[in-house]
Amino acid sequence: MPASRDSDYLVVTKVMEIDDEISKLKKEKAAAEDALQAFKKKTKVFFDQKTKQVETLTEENNRVKAALEAAQLQHRQDIEAYEIRLSSVNGSEKSGSDKDLLLEIKLLREANEQSEQNAKKLHDECLEVEKKKHQQENMELQERMAAQIARISEDRGHSEEQVAALQSEITELNKAKNALAEELAVVQRALAAKGDAEQQVKQLGTELAELRVKAAEQRK
Repeated sequence: MPASRDSDYLVVTKVMEIDDEISKLKKEKAAAEDALQAFKKKTKVFFDQKTKQVETLTEENNRVKAALEAAQLQHRQDIEAYEIRLSSVNGSEKSGSDKDLLLEIKLLREANEQSEQNAKKLHDECLEVEKKKHQQENMELQERMAAQIARISEDRGHSEEQVAALQSEITELNKAKNALAEELAVVQRALAAKGDAEQQVKQLGTELAELRVKAAEQRK
């Protein structure tokens, strides 16, 4: 009996320890999920900020581009107006300085067109550099986020495996506990049967003694 009670106590104690361990693992899993949600929220804030920066930069570039185009348009219009005035003068009346000025205007127009092309090329290059910079930053952040998610998922998976293993161990311990309980019941039934048999033997002994006394009295 004492040995059976000790075994039962050990099983119950082990089950309680495993329940505590499962509770601990579930808390760790919940903490990992909270960390994942916080990281996703932080990542969203970062991407929103980057998106806003890109939008602001694009707006600023568009304003600069519009101002540059307006200045270039005004410059072309001034050149064309001055060229028209010079062209209205007869060739014989044009002075050497006027001819030089016409040539200068032609060269200036070509330089202006080249400047416009260079400005457009520079603007496109700046946008491309900024775009690649943001793409690189986003890729690095996505890689860090993926690594963090993988690490958290791995920890969570490991915790789930531990929980499953502990739950399986609890099942086995419960089976062992039930088996011990059945054995204990068998022992208790055997002891009860033994007690009944002893009582019957005692009773038969008493009855036999009484019969012997009666037989002795009858012989007298």
